[in-house]
Amino acid sequence: MEPLGVIIFIGWAIWAAISALESSADNQNYDKSNSNIENLKIRFKKDTIEGNEVKQIQVKGLIPYTERYSADLSINTYLEDVTEDLDNKQEKYFVFSLMENFQRSGSMAFEFKSKQPNVSYGTYFPDWATIAIVPFKILVPPKKGKRKIKPLIVIENENNGIEIWNSISRAGFNRTFVYENLSSGYLDFDENRKKSYDLSIKLAVSVSMSDGSLDDSEGFVIKKWMKKTVDSFEDEDTRTSTKNLLNKSFKESHLDAKNGKLSLSDIVNELNDAGDERNKYEAIELCYDVMTADGKAEQGELDMIESIIKSLGLNSKEISNIRDTKMKDLDQDNLKSSKIEDLLNIDTSQSKEKIRKDLTKEFSKWNSRLNSLEEGKDRDNAQKMIDLISEARKKYK
Repeated sequence: MEPLGVIIFIGWAIWAAISALESSADNQNYDKSNSNIENLKIRFKKDTIEGNEVKQIQVKGLIPYTERYSADLSINTYLEDVTEDLDNKQEKYFVFSLMENFQRSGSMAFEFKSKQPNVSYGTYFPDWATIAIVPFKILVPPKKGKRKIKPLIVIENENNGIEIWNSISRAGFNRTFVYENLSSGYLDFDENRKKSYDLSIKLAVSVSMSDGSLDDSEGFVIKKWMKKTVDSFEDEDTRTSTKNLLNKSFKESHLDAKNGKLSLSDIVNELNDAGDERNKYEAIELCYDVMTADGKAEQGELDMIESIIKSLGLNSKEISNIRDTKMKDLDQDNLKSSKIEDLLNIDTSQSKEKIRKDLTKEFSKWNSRLNSLEEGKDRDNAQKMIDLISEARKKYK
């Protein structure tokens, strides 16, 4: 089994490529007298980005929009598991995503949005256009093993949120691809997975209590994660038992932390025993979410997360991708209380020459990110990260 560091956060290069797609796939208007334009059809294309296998979902032909006025549309792609071993054929079993950027709002279900601005009657894709990129290693199907995956395409009017078309029972849209899931699926609920959830909450509480108190915003992030986890289960009994487990874990770990009885080393050791790498990266993502909940990066929180990462033996490159994704949500004006080295994950034991090379890579990465962001908070924060890197480059000049 490959290292799962690449599973959850597959790097900024993939997300940058995907962000470019979101601006819109190429489409053109056609003359209604042209009778050669076919109805919308679908195909799949294998690809790799940053060494990670992805599946491109492409369409070609007429966009099924019949109104006489133009509108901004969103072509949304979901993934349904139609493997024969699923018990209840009356229900749809959607594939989940481990990466929040690929999740439907308020759910763990995989979703990819491709925005199509100013579509009018007769707009069509003259060539195969990619409407979704599916990174295999972030997928969580219902069960382990070889899974048969069918994309579900939904077209919405972005102006009013009304669905205008979907691919259910449409000719040519029953195509599937195979994905081999080497880890437990979300229906394969077992004791180790329960234990991993419990330990993830304990780690998150440890990070939030590193300054002696649980901030309201930090508590909200943890509870939001708990709700999303509970809602990911279809079976009502499993949902209830998971909810009870998480609530108990949150209350007990908060009380233990206040009384100085929450042992970080014990939690990490238990997670190493109980959790696969996927669970470990989920726990680290939650810890970073807690750290950034108040828009600040406290030095104590950074130090604790760094200690947890080392103890779990996680891939430094993928951790860097996680950290970068979360850092853009911070209020950069509040970063001055933290060491530049910790914010940028600089290993001060390296030579100055190596540090300068790493900082040059960081500068290029954030500069590329800056150029792909629209005006707003994310772009402002990216600029401030560039300023921090520039400051560090002067320090190690």
